[in-house]
Amino acid sequence: METGESLFVDTRDETFRARFSAIVQRRKAELHTSFRRAGADILELSTASDVSTSVLRLVDSRKRRSRVTTVRGRPQYAA
Repeated sequence: METGESLFVDTRDETFRARFSAIVQRRKAELHTSFRRAGADILELSTASDVSTSVLRLVDSRKRRSRVTTVRGRPQYAA
């Protein structure tokens, strides 16, 4: 929209769909790797499910993780 340029793509073309899918998967893997290295959580959302359920699941998992520490490589749970 910023440039005013339009691009029409024949999404029926199987070769295009396969190439596009490979690019998307590669980019997704790169992002996951970068986020993990940065220590950031990843929250993937889908229009097919309730967003609040996904957010609550992430918050719950972070809460559980914050209660766990390790001593000599073994988990120690805070009270």
